[in-house]
Amino acid sequence: MSDDSGKSVGEIIGSALSGAVAGFIVPALLAILTGIGIAQTSKLDDPKNWPAWLVLLGLYLAYHFGWKALSSSVAMWLVPAASGKKIGVLIARLEGDKASDPLRETVREAIKKDLGDSVEIILSPITLRLDAGRDSDAERHARDKAKKWLAAKQCDLLLWGRVKGERTLSLRLTPEAGDPTPATSYGLTPDTLELPLKFVSDVGSAIAAGVVVSVTSADDANRAQRLPQVRIAAERLQPIIEPLNAAFDADTRGTLLFSYAMVRQRIGDLTETKDDLLAAVDAYRATLNEWTRERVPNDWAMVQNNLANTLRTLAEREDSTPRLQQAIAALRAAIEEMTPEHDLLHWAGAHYNLGLALRRLDAREGGTGHIEETITAFRDGLRESSRERVPPLLAAMIRSYLGDTLQTAAEKRNDPARLDEAVAVYREALNEWTRDADPETWAGLQNDLGTTLVRLAEQESGTARLEEAIDAFRAALAGFESAADSDHIEMARENLALAEQSLANRQRQAKQPGGKAHAPDLTGPPA
Repeated sequence: MSDDSGKSVGEIIGSALSGAVAGFIVPALLAILTGIGIAQTSKLDDPKNWPAWLVLLGLYLAYHFGWKALSSSVAMWLVPAASGKKIGVLIARLEGDKASDPLRETVREAIKKDLGDSVEIILSPITLRLDAGRDSDAERHARDKAKKWLAAKQCDLLLWGRVKGERTLSLRLTPEAGDPTPATSYGLTPDTLELPLKFVSDVGSAIAAGVVVSVTSADDANRAQRLPQVRIAAERLQPIIEPLNAAFDADTRGTLLFSYAMVRQRIGDLTETKDDLLAAVDAYRATLNEWTRERVPNDWAMVQNNLANTLRTLAEREDSTPRLQQAIAALRAAIEEMTPEHDLLHWAGAHYNLGLALRRLDAREGGTGHIEETITAFRDGLRESSRERVPPLLAAMIRSYLGDTLQTAAEKRNDPARLDEAVAVYREALNEWTRDADPETWAGLQNDLGTTLVRLAEQESGTARLEEAIDAFRAALAGFESAADSDHIEMARENLALAEQSLANRQRQAKQPGGKAHAPDLTGPPA
């Protein structure tokens, strides 16, 4: 017998009873037990009564969340966290695997076989799966849950997924820092039922990428606190690098070496020592052997650029001209392969770095033998720039150094026309970088503009250049004051006072009978 819905009377009665149990009987029972507990307990904070309250709390949680969810949470809580001494890999139970988790054990064995004791593996008692509903929401929810698991167990990478077929696994890699990889299918070998080497290569690449993101994305404002974290990252990554598994493909070996080089370079930047920079140089050069110019020219150029920056820092630490020359050679090689169409940001940055290195080489050699090449490097870095694609700060910094170099060329080579070029460059930089973006940088550009205008005034008659310089110095002073930059405030005040004095002298001389305006008699050049 059934009703219009097609359900039998028994099914209807069973459904009603189930609803009554869940909606009335269980809450009523919990309320009665709680009431009895309160009635029998005069002191709720008495430690002797805590076990009873824990039982009641457990019953409530089980009712509210369900026994399965509660038991899973408790099981996950009981799993120990990683020690933190090695890269931690958390492996979830695979959806569709058997109760004894044989395929998850295959995953664990593959990692141990190729990465050995360089990683620490933690097995999760829970399966992570995509929820029903909109795909993007399910992906986001799974990622958020994975991140929580990783944080709770202090691991760097979570492996999760499902059994796709009898001999195929669909696995995902979610790092603690950085973006997760999409689901990738891995077929087990027909004879030994093992995962292919590509799987462990992908794991190694994901580990490396996650470590780099965690190291390079953090703010270095507090170096004393940041440095130990970066050192730990290097120590945990080093066992994977030394020795590097020769069975990995060139892309994976290059990724691991490049990541390790970036971490060691980061340590070198945070300290005043050179050992980590030397290790970074070695790792970058080893990366070039894997990411060859013929096979991956863009990646090869990126490594050359990073190598050059490390060598330039080493040159300062060692007071070494050969290191600086090596950096210049690496930058020139990188620029040969870079194009603004492929990556305008790194292309402009490489020209900027080349210009800085050439400026420094001229300073070391005490001449201007590379000044024209320096000007060309900076101009080339700006040639294809646009505010939409190159960060305004980078464009402003290139123009700032270009203006400084043009001033040097005008002074050393007695070429006043370079001063006009410098004025135009500084004004372009001020269009790129507004006061609201960064008052201190903006003020520095205004000060450089004022300095150049004063030097131009020395070559000319009239007061127009000095009046423009005074406006620039006043703007610079206001910018430094808003940034509370006490050192530069004094500099701007001195420059403004000198320019105003020069203008007053020139105006007074012009009013004298038969007087003629002369170059300003400055007591000292603007800073």
